[in-house]
Amino acid sequence: GNYNESIGNGQVLGWTDTPASTFYTGSQIGDSYTVNGGDGNYSIVEGAGREFITINGNGDSTITAGSGTDNIAISGDGTLDIDGYLSGNGQLQVDTSSTLKLAGAVAQGETVNFSGTGPGTLILDDPKNFQGTISGFAQGDTIDVPGILFPPLTGSEGLEANFDPDTGILTIEDAHFGAGTTPVVEGTVSFNGLGSAQTFALSSDGKGGTDITLGPPPPTVNQLTDISNGAYQQTGVVDGYSVIPGDTVSTNGFYAAAYQDGDQIVL
Repeated sequence: GNYNESIGNGQVLGWTDTPASTFYTGSQIGDSYTVNGGDGNYSIVEGAGREFITINGNGDSTITAGSGTDNIAISGDGTLDIDGYLSGNGQLQVDTSSTLKLAGAVAQGETVNFSGTGPGTLILDDPKNFQGTISGFAQGDTIDVPGILFPPLTGSEGLEANFDPDTGILTIEDAHFGAGTTPVVEGTVSFNGLGSAQTFALSSDGKGGTDITLGPPPPTVNQLTDISNGAYQQTGVVDGYSVIPGDTVSTNGFYAAAYQDGDQIVL
């Protein structure tokens, strides 16, 4: 079959891959178990020990979290759904073109690492109870939050992504119409390793939920020059940034240029 699992201190167990097969690691407190898989649809139930589970292959798999420490990685274009409460100080890894779905709550000690050189996807079904930390999040990666509606319901001014660089916490808020109204916090996500000027973008996931991606980095002086010229020329997108002119009437001779020292713009 597709399974190559070693359990405990070098003990190798045979496991027949059948459509209905579910593998119970049976790990106990103090045990350290390793399970490896390739292409295939896996169903794995963890125990109370320390689990090292790696799936490197295409397929749709499910892991039911145990009460121990999880170290789980998905790669090879596969999809992995983890059910239950992740309560330990484990490491979860999602690689290029792969998808990791967390269906339940996640404890503060857990870390989700985007480790690939290309786009990876993390799905958070319970963002209000996600207390873990995300690292390695980069351009092209996506966090899908199905439970945060996009667009929001009637009476909302829209979703806002507010990032605090001091804490590394991104807060998703639903702003409401009316003076004195308080935005509703839909979820928070903690990041590690992002810059102080980092921005985020919110968009539809195509199924009624919300995708979180990184916004463009702060423009350089030369890019701001291009943007200024784009506003004069009524250009829609310049260097990846949207340009919305404040005045639709252009003035002949208006242009932007950067000084040679690269730190100023002349209009």
